[in-house]
Amino acid sequence: MIEKLKIKRAKIEDIDFIVESLIEAEKNNTKVLSYSTIFNLKISKVKEILKKSLMMNVDGCELSISSYLIGFIENKPVASIGAWIEGADGIPSSTVKGNLLFKSLPKNSIKYAKSISDLTSKLYTEYINNSFCIGIVYIKKGYRGHGIFKKIFEIHLNIKKIKEKKINTYVHVFSNNISAIKTYKKNGFVVIKELKSNDLKIKKFLPYNMKQILIKKLTDD
Repeated sequence: MIEKLKIKRAKIEDIDFIVESLIEAEKNNTKVLSYSTIFNLKISKVKEILKKSLMMNVDGCELSISSYLIGFIENKPVASIGAWIEGADGIPSSTVKGNLLFKSLPKNSIKYAKSISDLTSKLYTEYINNSFCIGIVYIKKGYRGHGIFKKIFEIHLNIKKIKEKKINTYVHVFSNNISAIKTYKKNGFVVIKELKSNDLKIKKFLPYNMKQILIKKLTDD
């Protein structure tokens, strides 16, 4: 299977697959889609908003088409990784993402998100400035366990601006995603921090109440 994999930089025509990737990755193998629960929106509306945000194609977060490499097998998209250099333009990815969403979100959704922010923010942490950040990883069922993540990730790391800077790579992942954590560790990542909320009501809005921060060091200590 892996020998048939073709990896390409995402283009505008790949937007529907990127939206699929965003939604499935955010669900984290659960039924909870944080974009839907935090903003009190139906999934159909979430898809519409994600598509609008991606169409703006502003660099620096997971809502940027240019952040994605997509893996194709027999001309069908089967995997994607969205990643970026944090703060490359002097703006945190959280600000870039927030600005993109706020341009498309209904005002009542923004108000609703603010009303629960004390709860949901317990698992939030900023990415490290001037690091390479993996925001979205999605591999379709039936294609997992064949080394696709490693292939796409290696191409990301070999992009000239990443390779020259020799910066560390970070990923944030919910602690219940055991298979993803195993994959990251297999590819040289180590856990450096775990965030936890003791308020289990958070699981109404997020896939889990614990999150791990992992790093793959590419610089010398």
